Amino acid sequence: EAELAWLNEEFLIVLPPAEAREGIIRFISELLDHLKRDYAAIGHLKFLIQTEGSAETKLSFTTVSTPDTWVAQIPVFSSPKVKLLVNARIQMDAQKLHDLIADTISDTLSEGNVTMELERSEYFHPGYPRPVHRVE
Repeated sequence: EAELAWLNEEFLIVLPPAEAREGIIRFISELLDHLKRDYAAIGHLKFLIQTEGSAETKLSFTTVSTPDTWVAQIPVFSSPKVKLLVNARIQMDAQKLHDLIADTISDTLSEGNVTMELERSEYFHPGYPRPVHRVE
C-alpha cells in the first residue's frame, strides 16, 4: 500500500449544461489514457458526479483497460454546476497523481465559458502500519 498514492479531491465546475456531459467524458477518458501511458496500476479510481436536478452518477475503475461502457452512465446535465469528486488509490507518486488530475481537468475543461474550483484536496502515501498489539 505504501506504493499507492491516496487521493481525494472535490471540484466545483460551472459550464454550460449542453457542454457538461461531453466535458466530463473528455476528462475521464484523458485521465485513463494518461494512466495507461504511465503504466500506473489502479487499486481503485472512483468518480462521483453530482448536479442539481440530476441523479448522482458513480463510476468505478479498477483497471485502465476498461471498455467505454461507462460513458452511457453519464447523464445529460440540466444544471450548469457540476460537483466532481475523485477518489483514487493508484500506484504512482501522490504529487504526480495530483498534478496529473489538475492538468487533465484544466486541459479538457478550459475551453469556452467554464470555471473550475478545487474545493478540497488531499493526497499522500500512507505510512507503514504500526500495530498496537502483537500476537506471538
